[in-house]
Amino acid sequence: MFQPPQDLDEWKEKLMGKLILDDEEEAVECAELPENVVRKSELPKPNRVLSENSPMTMDYRYNRLNVILDGDNKVSQVYYA
Repeated sequence: MFQPPQDLDEWKEKLMGKLILDDEEEAVECAELPENVVRKSELPKPNRVLSENSPMTMDYRYNRLNVILDGDNKVSQVYYA
């Protein structure tokens, strides 16, 4: 029997409402404070970062962290699947 990851609440607390940036993007350009920015490289592997209404595969991976962004590239949903 598989065990889903137990750290979902921790990731939700860390990510909700924050801006997700690629490693090379400058947070200064976005006028965001560093504590409101998370780099994609900080996310656990495997992960998937998607914008609202982005197409996605429907394969289920119990250990993949899915991060859904709103129109401002801020995290609106976090879940494993």
